Amino acid sequence: MKRIAENLFQLEASTTNVFIVVGTKDLTLVDTGDAPSVDALLFEMMDNGWDWNDVGRVVLTHADPESAGGLSVLIGKRPVRVFAHPREIPFLTGAKPMSEIGGFFKKRKRKKAFPFSPVESVMPAEPGIPPTGFPHWQVLHTPGPTAGSLSFYDPVKQILICGDMFSNEGKALAVGVGAFDVPYLRKSVEALAKIDVDILCPARGPVVRGGAFRFIEPLIAADDQRV
Repeated sequence: MKRIAENLFQLEASTTNVFIVVGTKDLTLVDTGDAPSVDALLFEMMDNGWDWNDVGRVVLTHADPESAGGLSVLIGKRPVRVFAHPREIPFLTGAKPMSEIGGFFKKRKRKKAFPFSPVESVMPAEPGIPPTGFPHWQVLHTPGPTAGSLSFYDPVKQILICGDMFSNEGKALAVGVGAFDVPYLRKSVEALAKIDVDILCPARGPVVRGGAFRFIEPLIAADDQRV
């Protein structure tokens, strides 16, 4: 586990990043990681003095088997409130099939590696209205990776948790891959470029520290980006 800032930590057991926000009474888990990594994720929490009973809610950046696949496993251990954008809820509850990227064999391989089981109840997280227990974070609708992708912004510490909006897996920060809608993605990148972001927490790759906004702005004009 890595300390990102005061009351913000990154769990590293999953394929994608999972973040813990420490509140006055309990913890908020931002994304869950993939289903096969849940046990390792819980052990990581225990090694740092927490367990699943300390979590009061889960907020999701988007519906994806790698970032939200562990949800049903965790809820099966102990129910907590789950929040996501209204457009993501049908995918999380099984009302609609989870979107997959790539051809038949790539989709089949991904489903096997990152299984997803729906959950019964997900509460809507509306932009501008932070979930109860998550008061210091602004909820931003940033469609592009999915129709209901959310980002969470702490204006005091200038921290942005962005899900798959950006990826830092390669040599440099890049716009997230597999966008459902490229024009929407561009608009979201342009909107986020106007925000003062010091620390950027993507779902994939290391956290970007120290004036992260400097790395977001060039992505808009980069010829080799898809936005």
